[in-house]
Amino acid sequence: MKQLRHPSGIVLSVLIMFVLLVVAVSPGFSQTRIVTSLADSGAGTLRQAVSDAQNGDTIGFAVTGTITLSSQISIDKDITILGPGEDKLTVSGNNSCRVFKVDALFTYPTVMISDLTIANGNAGGRDTYGNGGGICNYSDNLALENVTFESNTANNTQGDGGAVYNFQASPTMINCTFFNNITNNGNGGAICNNYSSPNVINCVFAVNKAQNRYYESYGHGGGICNSHSSPNLSNCTFYGNIASLSNGGGICNIFDSSSTVTNCTFSGNRAYSGGAGMYNSSSSSAVINCIFWGDSGEEIHGGESGFSYCVVEGGLPGGSHIIDSDPKLQVIADNGGPTQTIALDPDSSAIDAGIAVDGMTADQRGFPRPSVEGGSFDIGSYEFSYPSNKIVTGYTITATASAGGTITPESADVTSGQDQHFTISPDDGYFIDSIFVDGEAISPDADNAMIYSFENVSADHEISADFYPVSSGGGCSVSALPDIALLLALPLLVFSVKIK
Repeated sequence: MKQLRHPSGIVLSVLIMFVLLVVAVSPGFSQTRIVTSLADSGAGTLRQAVSDAQNGDTIGFAVTGTITLSSQISIDKDITILGPGEDKLTVSGNNSCRVFKVDALFTYPTVMISDLTIANGNAGGRDTYGNGGGICNYSDNLALENVTFESNTANNTQGDGGAVYNFQASPTMINCTFFNNITNNGNGGAICNNYSSPNVINCVFAVNKAQNRYYESYGHGGGICNSHSSPNLSNCTFYGNIASLSNGGGICNIFDSSSTVTNCTFSGNRAYSGGAGMYNSSSSSAVINCIFWGDSGEEIHGGESGFSYCVVEGGLPGGSHIIDSDPKLQVIADNGGPTQTIALDPDSSAIDAGIAVDGMTADQRGFPRPSVEGGSFDIGSYEFSYPSNKIVTGYTITATASAGGTITPESADVTSGQDQHFTISPDDGYFIDSIFVDGEAISPDADNAMIYSFENVSADHEISADFYPVSSGGGCSVSALPDIALLLALPLLVFSVKIK
């Protein structure tokens, strides 16, 4: 019988071959993208990695140093950016542009940024309102962890949030440092929250400034300004923040804001008008286990009935369980943990004077608080434990890479309980052959690049990687997969077109 080409058979074979080809070359639902260049744009840069990323992708770094931007990087998809460390990588706006904008039309992208520094961002003339020199955020699903914001500026006629501006957003910020950020003509030297409810945990706000050059209604909140917002802050330190021509050196709550502030320390802050530590106007705040001492001028203005179990210089009529004796604060310093704190002297009035808080198991440093059943908390962000109150426990992780690739960073000093990420990246023409962690082999997630994370570090560690040239036969090259798929599909094609 004459052989015929059956249309359905041809269609089937083409479909099978197409599926195999797509599977072979598809990156899958998510993949790791590695930044290999400190340049502003082009192949291997952070900007290109963010542009190319798909929902669920992770971006790591095979470089350390400073990335200097010429324009902001916009993030409108679900991605994770894992830096090698705050002291190892800086993304800079070069005092000419904002660093990141997190926004997507009709959606709230889930974005995680950790272990890097965002510096010298300037939301100025290129943005209508100039909000958020470091990050302008419109997403509920932004998470910032172990990020330093330094010398960022909101710099326009009504620019709010020197480091971060949140609008209708509820991000989470953990173990972050806000240092020397400024808004020249708006509110919130470090952070401005507008119709937002962020969670701010274990953060330090130092020497941030809100100043006002044009409008009397601006310049509030040297550290944070909350407008129509309900943030939750715990285990934070506010030191040396300034509202130069207005209210709230540390925190300013205005326009029906209801902040919850637990176990925070305020010292050395200053406000031109009222509330060097905290200012409340048309707002109600719940403030528990906090220290307000050594601020310039009036410590607290408004909302006194919401304060309990606090140490307040000069007392606080209207508050409950208020202590007005000296908490004996030390200077702000590295007392262990990821962020700087203000330690207590052994004879501090704040020791064992607070009330236990459900769910709070550690202080700002990560050092343990007493159990709810076991005793009283210390007031403030620092929990004193004599005689080991100033012991700093840290560990070292060393990395070793064979020829043909790199591990970034090459080593890291890690505070107890913190995480550390390492990017394992082969050179062109190589792939990852093997990885060892503390002498034990682990399976690589991919041949081309991957990120390995040590979580909750409590000991020294070692990580090493070996790389193989693609042509050596040590493994299967990813680039060969389309050809393999074609070879697999050819027998199906031949079979499908023969019908008797």
